[in-house]
Amino acid sequence: PENNAGLSLEETRLTLHELRVHQIELEMQNEELRHSHLELEALRERYFELYDLAPVGYCRLSEPGMILQANLAAATLLGSNRSALAGRPFHSFILKDDQTVFYRLRQQLMATREPQACELRMLKTDAVVLWVHLAVSVAQSAVGAPEWRITLTDISERRAAEVQLRKLSQAVEQSPESILITDANPHIEYVNQAFLDSTGYSREELIGKNPRVLHSGKTPPETFTLMWDTLGSGRPWKGQLHNRRKDGSEYDEFAIIAPLRGPDGTVTHYVAVKEDVTEKKRDAEELEQHRFHLEA
Repeated sequence: PENNAGLSLEETRLTLHELRVHQIELEMQNEELRHSHLELEALRERYFELYDLAPVGYCRLSEPGMILQANLAAATLLGSNRSALAGRPFHSFILKDDQTVFYRLRQQLMATREPQACELRMLKTDAVVLWVHLAVSVAQSAVGAPEWRITLTDISERRAAEVQLRKLSQAVEQSPESILITDANPHIEYVNQAFLDSTGYSREELIGKNPRVLHSGKTPPETFTLMWDTLGSGRPWKGQLHNRRKDGSEYDEFAIIAPLRGPDGTVTHYVAVKEDVTEKKRDAEELEQHRFHLEA
């Protein structure tokens, strides 16, 4: 009041108007700050969802390889909590036999500064071994220091499936029985080594061909009719076939053929397991003749 005592009415009104304008500006700035705060909270929530709740493990490493930060997925994958991971050397979680792979990747990364990836085994804190796909790139921290950005994906199930598939493949390929797989048409897609040894053909000569390439013309037509009727009903067929090898020699084989179905239930392939019974059939005929002579 002591400062306003000498003000005229017009000057007082002008001062009040300026105060009101200033008040409105402050309220607008306060509203902008409130919106900025809400946007920051939303960004923080999105960061939490994208980083902490991601299904893939993320780690930030210092240039010497010490863990600076890890998300929840990485901590879970390594069987630890996030605070316990900070400050630990990343290589301490890598299986000793696979650390050479990691060091080689690190050297390649430092030499090229290009993103690198590999698959190796890691040890959880409870000594459980798991296979991990590791991708690493170089970035800069907020202060300009070089950092490593690492993503970790657990591929243990895929590796176990690959090992199982490899065993099955070896069992099929090394089976003493001839094995043939065709598509639904049917065209040959796979034959094992025993099939090649038995028929005299090479894989290149068989892949894509119809199995009738082996027909000798001496298998009764009703055998094929029964076979396709049985397979068409979704049931496996078993019986004898009289076939011809590449060199023209003929042989008898006992075959078991089964349809393979896709997820929708339709037949996608046929698999046949065959045994050359030429010798067995000849021996049986000789025994039968011998028995006949004995009876005579």
